[in-house]
Amino acid sequence: MFVINHRDIVRRGLRAVLEDADDLVVVGESAGVESCVPEVERAEPDVAIIDGTGAPTEAVEAVRTLRDERDDVQLVILGHADVERTRRTAIDAGADGYLLDDAVAGDVHDAVRHAARGDRMPGTPAGAGGAVADQNEIVPDLTLRERQVLSLIAAGMTNRQIGERLGLAEKTVKNYTSAVLAKLHVQRRTQAAIYSMTHAENPAPRSRN
Repeated sequence: MFVINHRDIVRRGLRAVLEDADDLVVVGESAGVESCVPEVERAEPDVAIIDGTGAPTEAVEAVRTLRDERDDVQLVILGHADVERTRRTAIDAGADGYLLDDAVAGDVHDAVRHAARGDRMPGTPAGAGGAVADQNEIVPDLTLRERQVLSLIAAGMTNRQIGERLGLAEKTVKNYTSAVLAKLHVQRRTQAAIYSMTHAENPAPRSRN
């Protein structure tokens, strides 16, 4: 594992989280892509995590640079909490996966493991990159309404906005949201949104007349 990020505190944090897992080892880190190429060649990591919090073009260029030098390294983009923007940046860059900077340790471990296995990232054509989640995972038994709520969470809507879209009280939406998080075994809406992106949930319904 190789960590590339201009923020020292982020590199240190990722290293600590990654090395907390018995099967993951950080073999190097760098503040920039250009300076890390010789180090990546020496370290020969299976996966590299690239800072994607800047302009999308920077992430694309970073992936391109590393691909030119080491096309056998799986590349994961680390972005802000905007799920769709981070996912789109990763896809456009041709990365093998993505992470959000508010991800919990388990999400970081899973994303790296899936990338290392070469799992395909949802939304990318076959043969172009890996996935954040295993497509063979058991899908929890969500009701139609829970799936609708999950889809709208992934769209970035608040409970109030979801209620307005579905014609439900905000408190009712909150209850549905809690049920969805429990069934997905996650604690945050961001994690639920990632699940929705990964499993291509049914599109959200239109508002009622």
